[in-house]
Amino acid sequence: LRFSSMRLSLVGLVGLVGLAFGTNVEGRAYLQQNAQKDGIIVLPSGLQYEVLASGPAEGARPASTSDSCTCHYTGKLIDGSVFDSSVKHGKPATFTPGGVIAGWTEALMLMRPGDKWLLSIPSDLAYGERGSGAKIPGGSALLFELELIAVKAASWRDWLTPNVGLMVAFGLYKLYSLLGGGGASPEARAFDEKFLSENKLKEDVVTLPSGLQYKVLRSGDGDAHPLPNSPCACHYEGRCAKDYPAGKTFDSSYARGSPTTFAPNQVIKGWTEAMQLMVEGDKWEMYIPSNLAYGDSGRVAGCLVFTMEILKINGGSKPKMKKDD
Repeated sequence: LRFSSMRLSLVGLVGLVGLAFGTNVEGRAYLQQNAQKDGIIVLPSGLQYEVLASGPAEGARPASTSDSCTCHYTGKLIDGSVFDSSVKHGKPATFTPGGVIAGWTEALMLMRPGDKWLLSIPSDLAYGERGSGAKIPGGSALLFELELIAVKAASWRDWLTPNVGLMVAFGLYKLYSLLGGGGASPEARAFDEKFLSENKLKEDVVTLPSGLQYKVLRSGDGDAHPLPNSPCACHYEGRCAKDYPAGKTFDSSYARGSPTTFAPNQVIKGWTEAMQLMVEGDKWEMYIPSNLAYGDSGRVAGCLVFTMEILKINGGSKPKMKKDD
């Protein structure tokens, strides 16, 4: 039985490697032929593009990879199959050049508002050998029709997101605590311990080895999880455990009327762990112990409860895990 299982695993591995190799060979052949066509510009990186429309010459290109770019796009494999399209979704997408695949980063930094290009992107400037979910096999060259609609320059205010504000507050309060102030009372710690102990016994609440607890409110139809550095557009609201379930919130993107974008490695530990288990469309309620949040000091000390949904994963991703992984 072990031999059979090992043989099947090896066969599967060889099959995956063969698929990626075949896709890579086909992609290189496509790009070699495409480079010979009239109107195709080939950059030193290997990125190819064709100008479909040009915006006003006085339009400003992105000045940095932190600028916000509003775009329409349609992405295809070289066989013509569409894997994503903002046009199909009915509205453009906004992201920073630093938060997307390398081929897009290079192209966006060269484009002006009104430009519309057809990009032919080698796999090493896209998702590489790992691919992205079920729709983009490893080693795939990608084709994008990309239209840059608007560029908004980054400013120091763009760094003052709610999460950055909370992180700064957390750091200041930790310093205050180290100097002899702050700290949760014994009563507050006892409340949090009781809350988490009772909560993990509830139906549908999952408790992870770290102590993080969550409940799935809605399962999305996404087929991939974000990488630690993948920017994710999310909606969320947070409460202290003592204010759960219907008390006041200390932060809410819903109340502001627009989602917030951040990567799993830019937030508190509980979010970092949860986000990498989620897919697009998932909506979870998370119960986060203080050691995975902002500690026992600060305006949002102790155990926290967040409702969070991932609307869009930008950049790299990893295939969706099976339930028994």
